[in-house]
Amino acid sequence: MEFIPYMIWFLYKNCPSNFSIFIIEQGDALPFNKGVLINAGTLIVKSLGFDYIAIHDVDQLPIIDQNNYAFPADAIQHSCVAVSVNNFKPAPEHIVGGVVVSSIEALERVNGWSNNFWSWGAEDDDMYYRIQISGVPLKKLSQDIGRYKSLSHPLNLEKRKSKYYEQNVARMKKTKRGRIKLTEDGISTVKYS
Repeated sequence: MEFIPYMIWFLYKNCPSNFSIFIIEQGDALPFNKGVLINAGTLIVKSLGFDYIAIHDVDQLPIIDQNNYAFPADAIQHSCVAVSVNNFKPAPEHIVGGVVVSSIEALERVNGWSNNFWSWGAEDDDMYYRIQISGVPLKKLSQDIGRYKSLSHPLNLEKRKSKYYEQNVARMKKTKRGRIKLTEDGISTVKYS
């Protein structure tokens, strides 16, 4: 795995504080659920006494040293804003994914990611709207600093045509319109073992 050695090297050289890396993986046969993994990881990190977390897709590697993963006071920071697979074009404003750095407290105010997004699609858009509804400030790194090298991985575009994708988009639109109570779905309701 390229991610762990690279991140140890990058963070050792650039991070202003001590760090630990946790890999949270799904172990059941259900479709992928990013929200459950992130929420479970957040609770694990909190239980170990950490006050902030960098939620990181393992297929994105930071390439600019000024991206130092520092504590983002009073905000949730979207760090992965320009990726090599998209020729470093800025990510759409309404997406919060790839790499997010946040205090545990700010994530709890948002109630983390939704646990109801299966497979791929719309979960990062949904998180943007959860942050907007909660009133927690969202900071995005500049395109010059938040640059990431995208590692290759098998991307099945058929997943975007699955029943889950349409359900995910419909769920995200409900969040966008304020029709979902954040307190009913997220960190506070995640179940994991």
